[in-house]
Amino acid sequence: MTTTRALPPAPVFKEIRVQIDSQSWKAGTAPPTLNALAGLQRVNMLDVLNEIAVLTTPPIAYGFTTAETWAWRRYFPALDIATPLRLRQEWSDLDPHQKNILSDDLGMGFPIHLLRSALGLQVVTATHYFLRQVARRQTAVNAYLLRSGKRGPAKSPDFVAIDRNQSVHVIECKGSQSDRDTLSGLMRNGLPQKRNVVFPNATVGERLVAGLFIPQYHGGEDACVRICDPEPEDPIEINLRFEEILDIIIRGELASTLHAARLPTLANLIAEDERDAVSNNLAVRREIDALPRSRDDVSDRRGVRQEFSWTLEREDRRESHRLDLEVGIDADVLDAVLNPRQSLIELFYQGKRHREEQVEGELVSRSALGFYFRARFD
Repeated sequence: MTTTRALPPAPVFKEIRVQIDSQSWKAGTAPPTLNALAGLQRVNMLDVLNEIAVLTTPPIAYGFTTAETWAWRRYFPALDIATPLRLRQEWSDLDPHQKNILSDDLGMGFPIHLLRSALGLQVVTATHYFLRQVARRQTAVNAYLLRSGKRGPAKSPDFVAIDRNQSVHVIECKGSQSDRDTLSGLMRNGLPQKRNVVFPNATVGERLVAGLFIPQYHGGEDACVRICDPEPEDPIEINLRFEEILDIIIRGELASTLHAARLPTLANLIAEDERDAVSNNLAVRREIDALPRSRDDVSDRRGVRQEFSWTLEREDRRESHRLDLEVGIDADVLDAVLNPRQSLIELFYQGKRHREEQVEGELVSRSALGFYFRARFD
């Protein structure tokens, strides 16, 4: 008879090597804050999965009810127990389509997680949402993009972002589970995407292509993130004022996070720039009233809290894990969002990202837009 034993939980902090292609910058070297990323990095997976949950939630969405937990439910069990970032052995047997989705999702979450800190990114939103909103104000754009090749539809970079110094960044993300050479090929194919958008009326920061390679359990190579900055060519111009650009990007991230906090009607109204309709919308009030209140030494907030667990069986042992999550919004920030006379840009300038990594397996953080996130894993 085979006995079973429970293993300790996989470490929340994973190790990954970051490679900066300094020669791809026109100056011949990357900015110091990016060069500082080079080497072995210790990454908090709670933060990465929080990033994925928000980044992959469309600012305008209908029918999403698990946005605040799906990333952790899907991808925490896929990670191997060892500290170096690697997928579990069972993941090797899954359908290739599922593997591609994981590569894409982690390929966004890891680079943006690292770049938020290195570049001081305060708000990030999907470029396709950004261009749709630009088209409302700059009709010549019509959200058309340059083609990434002679064949196929035009593609946009994945994200546009604003940092604490009011610079605009353009970021294209890639991911692979095959090998590092495959990742390099994907990144070369991603170069036309990141060239597609420029901002003549704003200070432009970095225009990056970033990629993640995460190995299979029996893979012979270690996980890595690569970041490069190839030269732009023939891009489309966004001729909006900086304040208009900032407003759209703020509304994009704000709406995605409101979806994660289970306020979908409010999120859609914010994303569509229809804040005037918020105060009389009964669905918005019902969703807010349904969110539990909580309080700590810092703030009063509304949010959703969930706890879930899973067990992974093997022939000779059993792994049991539990994750407690809370996603919420500070009450004073929510009141400001509900008030159409309150400028979202003022909220942005008042806010400051804060992250406190307390102990292994726990994370508490606040976004620049007043959202609260807490996770505990054991």
